[in-house]
Formats: sequence, structure tokens, C-alpha cells
Amino acid sequence: MIVSLLIVAFIAVELVLLFASLKKGQVLHKERFFTRLSELFSLLLLSLTPLVTFSSGWYGLYIFCIGAILLNCFGLVRKKQVGFTKSKMIRRAIASIVLLLVVSFPLFLFPSNKPLPTTGTRKVLTQSYTFTDTSREEYFTEEEDDNRQVSVQFWYPEQTNKSYPLVIFSHGAFGYRMSNFSTYEELAGNGYVVCSIDHTYHSFFTKQADGTHVVGDFAFINEAVQVTNNQIEKEQLYELEKKWMDIRTKDFMFVLDQIKKNAMQASWFTEIDLDHIGAMGHSMGGATAAWAGRNTDSIDAVVVLDGTMMGERTGLNTLNKDTYPTPILNFFAEDHYEQAISQDTPYANLVIHENNPLSYQVVIRSSGHLNFTDLPHHSPILASLLGTGKIDAEYCITTYNAMILEFFDHFLKGANSIIPRERLV
Repeated sequence: MIVSLLIVAFIAVELVLLFASLKKGQVLHKERFFTRLSELFSLLLLSLTPLVTFSSGWYGLYIFCIGAILLNCFGLVRKKQVGFTKSKMIRRAIASIVLLLVVSFPLFLFPSNKPLPTTGTRKVLTQSYTFTDTSREEYFTEEEDDNRQVSVQFWYPEQTNKSYPLVIFSHGAFGYRMSNFSTYEELAGNGYVVCSIDHTYHSFFTKQADGTHVVGDFAFINEAVQVTNNQIEKEQLYELEKKWMDIRTKDFMFVLDQIKKNAMQASWFTEIDLDHIGAMGHSMGGATAAWAGRNTDSIDAVVVLDGTMMGERTGLNTLNKDTYPTPILNFFAEDHYEQAISQDTPYANLVIHENNPLSYQVVIRSSGHLNFTDLPHHSPILASLLGTGKIDAEYCITTYNAMILEFFDHFLKGANSIIPRERLV
């Protein structure tokens, strides 16, 4: 709201200056100079108030004002006026307004940089690493001897001579490792070590430990979009899911192996309690976490954030009939749940819930798929385009963060919690 009012005010000032110039028949460099200077000071004062949360998105407006000030300074010191025409002044005003809208666009797209509230009391530190899997060639490149690199980021409590359970997170299709930052902070602040995986080329972009950026693979993104839009035939979908799960589960197991070996050579490694490990993920990352909960004895608890457990498929039309062996907390967006219970064929998530007495299920009313990430809080417009519900973004995030903490506390720390098997909130 503040940003919208500010931009409207800037545009109104530009129009006033235009009409004044047209009336006097000359470029009002002096008036424009002091106007832009006033706008710059207004921005500086506004950034010091609690009305806005300063972020890099504001830099565009600062540059706009400073550039306009310098331009008008040049006009003031020049001895003679450049030829004045009404059409030139109108074009200049239009260009200025367009530029203003362009530089302020990031503020509309990402209006909030305010951290979400967390309940932890411990100071949280973070560190990033990139591991090279010498046993695998990179599937997404054509270079010879190009081994797959997997980047991870850890969040952990400041060292206190204690050990903490480990939770490994896997992001959704063309998400990235920061997609659920508030959840990592909530867990780490309450005594967990959290490791978030960037699935290289499945991630929207990956920042490696050396600063190199790797963008997502276009073919994969296109396939994922087609699946979302139901444009893939059943047989092809099954093959795609197998391919995706093969890449992601190998990433997961590789990262887990690196942590067990302390490949990071980190002094804080002693904080990790490798006897108590949780797996968690959003969307396709939830499927990855669920696969790990079934296929490795190292995983003691699983959280799936609105993900279809595609790793449970054993054939084109068959699901794994064995009881799921690990405590699991499965979150549903409301529309996802309604689709799951109405489809004609068995749905993996519901089959697991029916057969596993330690399966817990939460449906959050009015939520959409992207409500189970931090994106709706930071960019409501972008998240809405990708799929959110009408629920308040902060309420949804803090609600499922509290439930995740409660679940992991119960199964990884031995807290004596009473967790309802099914919840509709």
C-alpha cells in the first residue's frame, strides 16, 4: 500500500512539473532539481520508519532520484536552454514515468522483506557447501567427465556443546533451497540442524559455494509445467516421474552420505545427532522425502508439504502395498485433498495414511500449492500466478511451521505430544 501511494505521488509530481513547464514554455531545471532532491530525502526518511521494510528493491527508486538530480544539475549549470518544444517535454515526461514504473517493479513483485516470526530462542548460523558426486555424470550437460555437483545450505544453532537432530529438506520442481527459509529458521532456533538441498538443474537457480550460478534446465521446467497443466499422457508421466525421482533420491542419499562422513570438515559437525534424522520436502521434494522414509533406515520421521508421493508407484497402475515404515506428517492444500479423495484410482498419500498407524494428515482450508512455501509472504503477486489460495500467507506458514516443529519434537526428540491423526484447520 505504501509503495503504491509513493509511486502515485511521484507520477503526480511529474505531471505537475510537466504542466508547469508547458505553461512557462521552458524546462524548469531548478524546480525539477529541488523536487527530485525532496523525493530522495523523503525516501531516506521513509526507510527509517517502521512503515516499510528496506530491501534491495528500493535501490531502483534511489538511482532514479539521484540520476534525475544529476541530470537537472547539468541543466542548471549549462548557460543556454536547449530548444524547447511541447512534444519534447511530453515525451520526456512519459519516458520518466515509464522509467519510474520499471525501477519500482521489484517493489510490487517483492513488497515484503520482513522475516516471518519464529519461536526459537537459539541464535541461528548458516553455511553453504557444494559437493561433487564422482560416481555420477551430470545428466543435464553434454560435457565428458562432468560429475554431478549438489549444493546444500545448513542452518544450525550457535555451538553450545550439545547435539541436535538433523532435518534434510528437498525443494519442489523449479523451487530452490531457500523456498522454506522460515521453516529452517524455526527448526534451527528450536534445536535442529537443517540441511536444504539444491537439486541442480531442477532448481530455478543454484548458487554454488564458489559463487557460480547454475540456472534450471529449460526442458525439465517445460516438462514440469506440462504435467501441472495435465498435458502429459499417463504412460509418459510415469516415465518422467521415475526419471525425476532417480535424480532427486540419488541427490538426497549422496548428501546424507556426505554429512555422515563430515565432508564439510566443519567444526560444528559435532552438533549433528545422526541417530535422529528427519526428511522434509515441498511438492516433488515431499515425494523425495517420502521415498527416503521408506528406503533408508536412517530416516526417523518424514514431513511432506503438499506433495504427491510418486516414489510409491511400482508400476503404471500399481502402488507399493507394504506398510509405510516411518512416522509421516502429510500436509494437503485444500484443492489437492479434494482432488485426491475424488479420483477413481488409489492415491499414494491416502493409501499410506490408511495403512500406517503413524501417519498424520493435515488439510489447511483455502490454501494452495505455493502456500506451503515462503513465496506468498515475499511475493504475493508471483505466488498467486503460480498457485495460492485465499488463506492469509503468514497465518498459513506459521501454522504449518508450528505443526512441523511439534511433529519432529515428538519423533526426533521424544517429546510427549498428542498429535491428532487427522486435522482440518
